[in-house]
Amino acid sequence: MEQTVCKRSHNAGFSLIEVVFATAIMAVSVLGLTVLTIRSIKGNQASQTANDVIRIASETAETLLAAPFEEVEDCSLSSTSNAAGGVAAPTCLPEDVDMFPDPIQDAEETASTGSNAYTISWDETPVSSEVSRIQINVEYAVVGGVCSASDKSGCKTHSTTIYKHKTL
Repeated sequence: MEQTVCKRSHNAGFSLIEVVFATAIMAVSVLGLTVLTIRSIKGNQASQTANDVIRIASETAETLLAAPFEEVEDCSLSSTSNAAGGVAAPTCLPEDVDMFPDPIQDAEETASTGSNAYTISWDETPVSSEVSRIQINVEYAVVGGVCSASDKSGCKTHSTTIYKHKTL
């Protein structure tokens, strides 16, 4: 009868140094992915804010282009709440504003999602008796910044220029 001899292998597991190195490599990899994820989230927030600002500026332009020529005047509106808990009724939008896109309501809805507060302003400059140039500005806070009347360091402004013809 033959006897089987079991030889013990000295390579049965991982050494402590191998485990430490593997853990260190995994930790560095996870840390790198975390940084990339955070940057991606901030980039997405900035992109969303830019899209909101462009949409609000576009809706403001549509409203002003649809308004009667004589009713367009310089104005500044804000999506931030007043003391009564609502936004003050704008007096510089056309009286029959219900038939136009409402940039303030849209800005309020956007701000209520927690993304940002917006200030919309426009300056009307007559080019001739038939044409006016309207500069639309939408002011907002950059991602992670604060934009207030006393501190404009965290503010950004998106500007758009439109021309309104009296007969159109």
